[in-house]
Amino acid sequence: MIQRHGTGPGAARAPGRKLARRVGLAGLRWRLALVLALAALPLIALLAWISLRISQKALLRRITTESLSLAQAHAEGFGATLTAAAKVAEGLAEAVAAAPSLDDASIRKLIHDTVLHNPGVHGSTVALAPEATPLGRYSPYYCRGGQGLRYVSLADPSYDYTRWPWYAEPMRTGRPAWAAPYFDEGAGGVLMTTYSALVARAGARIGVATADIHIDHMASQLAALRVGETGFALIVDSDGHPVASSAGPPEGHPLDRRTLDLGDWAPGASPQANEIEVAGRRMWVLSAPIPSTAWRLAVVYPREEILSPLAALRRGVWLMAAAAAVLAGLLALWASAWASAPVARLAAQTERYRAGRFNEPLDEASGPREIRQLCRALNEMGQSIARSIGELEATRLEIVYHLGRAAEYRDRDTGAHIRRMSHYCALMAEAAGMSEEDCDLMLYASPMHDVGKIGIPDAILLKPGQLTQEEFEAIKAHTLIGERILSESSSSSRLMEMARVIAHTHHEKWNGRGYPRGLKGEQIPLAGRIASLCDVFDSLTSSRPYKAAWTVGQAMEEIERQSGEAFDSRLVVLFKARLGEVIDLMEVFGGDAPPGPGPAPRPKPPFPTRP
Repeated sequence: MIQRHGTGPGAARAPGRKLARRVGLAGLRWRLALVLALAALPLIALLAWISLRISQKALLRRITTESLSLAQAHAEGFGATLTAAAKVAEGLAEAVAAAPSLDDASIRKLIHDTVLHNPGVHGSTVALAPEATPLGRYSPYYCRGGQGLRYVSLADPSYDYTRWPWYAEPMRTGRPAWAAPYFDEGAGGVLMTTYSALVARAGARIGVATADIHIDHMASQLAALRVGETGFALIVDSDGHPVASSAGPPEGHPLDRRTLDLGDWAPGASPQANEIEVAGRRMWVLSAPIPSTAWRLAVVYPREEILSPLAALRRGVWLMAAAAAVLAGLLALWASAWASAPVARLAAQTERYRAGRFNEPLDEASGPREIRQLCRALNEMGQSIARSIGELEATRLEIVYHLGRAAEYRDRDTGAHIRRMSHYCALMAEAAGMSEEDCDLMLYASPMHDVGKIGIPDAILLKPGQLTQEEFEAIKAHTLIGERILSESSSSSRLMEMARVIAHTHHEKWNGRGYPRGLKGEQIPLAGRIASLCDVFDSLTSSRPYKAAWTVGQAMEEIERQSGEAFDSRLVVLFKARLGEVIDLMEVFGGDAPPGPGPAPRPKPPFPTRP
């Protein structure tokens, strides 16, 4: 609940406001001038930067020489890996070419042993031209998978190995070649590159022998390269496309031969270094040819990481700059805190107002005069807003009560029933562990539980005797009418939503025999279960045209009898534990129940025949 706070605006304006404003503004200007003066301290950093620039050219020359040598060494290492795979394929091609006869068993054994004894090779095949040998379309393939080698026949027409570059290019040109990276279906969809060597017998090209290298294997070798904190290394093929990379390039910036500016691509070209821009950052690209291939190793360093040794060479300068920067930072923090403290107080107060906390006024006696004036104005505004919100809240809640009473008056109930029942509901919501906000919502939403009675004909609603089955079915519709009335509200407040739930479900029973939907157990919302129990208790202990009021003892006996049937047994236990407080509320709001256990026999309970 939002409470009323404070008094209305109207504090007298202090005389000499114009003079006070001038004095206050002067103080603020002095504070801002001090902060701007502190901003001159970055000149220290500028001097350090100039010193570093003087030494940069000499440092770059040394770094370039050393880095190119390192790139060349790594390129040669990759070249050895690729050369080893190429030799495996060429050896297999020679073995097939020299075989006395081309039979399936001997070729498959050659391929199997080739993969088995060469750990760097992921897979291998001998793919024969369909028209060149009696074997026809023939391409047995062994690759690594699981705990051993896996065999796959690539001769399936759906695969059609003759269309793949690793077969078609060497057969067309008559020269061995490395294929661009591809996802191979025969090897289980892994990304690989393939070296293909020609198989020739009697001077005729009859097929190719291959050695596959898993790209992940090459990527793991690249990842082992130390490329600073955010740099990366990659191998680029003869078409300028990345074959493998230690890390993906920046998003939205594809890297290839053109963007890397790799220059001379001729086999045997010297290592080279150049500078490019990648995703807004200056990067160094060091590239070196990989022996025995038309590929290159490219190592991409962020420029700032390349220049990081410059800080070590100028350690003394940076130490002095750092000491000055720390001192300037401390002064700036103190000055900014001092300068912004009054504004921070005002900002904190606006946050409190936004959270609905209007009872925490600002100190109006400290700070520059214009800040004190703002504090005074904010305090008066908060008091005014609190009064307005309180009046609106009180008006809204009065409307809620009157809406609930409008329905109850048609049923010859009084406003006391509404107030008692709503306070019982709030008490039970607290006992059931609902939040303070939800307890307030129960207090103000439960009075509308029978608002749907507005739509029930008087001849049925006001009938003093027992209802016929047809009349009872008609009167049960008040739950649906109430839900429709409350659902049509344009408000999205939680109050109206809880009122809608209560109006719709307060006649549901724990055993599923209630109405309108026959909900059972915890299918019934907690708010509806609480309202059902509290409504029945007040009905039992209130006088009606068709019955006298029961005593509290009789009412509790009946409620306990219906525990687990009409009511949630847990709520019945909680209600009984709070019975003393319930009786206090009855006394406050004028309950009808007579004292004592009441006469016997017990009257027939009203709620089976009266909603």
